[in-house]
Parts: sequence; structure tokens; C-alpha cells
Amino acid sequence: MRRVALLLVAAATLATGAAADPVGDKLIACAPATFEAAVKCLDDGLPAATRAQLVQPGGTALAHHGLGTFLRNQWGLWKNGPLAVSMREMGFRSPDDMSGAILSAYAARHGGAPYDVRAAAAASTNNGREAADRERQSK
Repeated sequence: MRRVALLLVAAATLATGAAADPVGDKLIACAPATFEAAVKCLDDGLPAATRAQLVQPGGTALAHHGLGTFLRNQWGLWKNGPLAVSMREMGFRSPDDMSGAILSAYAARHGGAPYDVRAAAAASTNNGREAADRERQSK
């Protein structure tokens, strides 16, 4: 009977979204409007264990579908939110590239490596043009 009660409580918690996620809540509340503010939000909101994972080789790529998706969805990168508008002005086109740049800059900062956001923005723009060119050529 106790097992059934625990399962019911767990199911109700998941169904109502009542599970506490202090890291997620902190990152949502931050709501950055600029690239630098986004990196600062990660500084203030991510636990040390996540930071350690991100600075490992390939760490930002592994975070693309977890933390990266969270950033794209919660910070309005798909919905033309303030951060997306600001990053488009920098030259970014893809929300995937935007979240990747934020995570890469954060990892570089904590791993002691340089990060060139202008080069990342230029690569995002070029990738978008190349994709559009390929699509036009295929028709």
C-alpha cells in the first residue's frame, strides 16, 4: 500500500510540474537579454558538477540536447525573445548555434581557453547561407 501511495504522489508531482528544480528555476528567472548576460546567468546558476562536465572535451556537444534545449526553450531562442534578437544582431541565425555559443563561451571561460564570439556568429551566418544555397541548388 505504501508503494502505491508513493507512486501516486510521484505521478501527481510529475503531472502538475510541482517537482522543485532550483537550478532550472534560477536559470528561468535570470532571463538574459544579451550574450554576456546569458553567460553570466550560467555562472550564477549552474552547479559545479555541470561546469566540470561542460569544460571536458566534447562537453558542450553532449549538453546540446539537455541543457542546450533548456536554454533554447526557456530563454526564447526559438520564439524571437530578447536574447535571440540580440544574438541575431551579432550575426547568429540558428537557435542551435546561439545556445552552442553560450555554452561554448561558458566552457571556455571556466576552462581557461579563449572564445571568439564574433567568429562563432560569422560561422552561424555562413552555415545558414550554405544551407540556403544547397536548398536552392537542389530544386
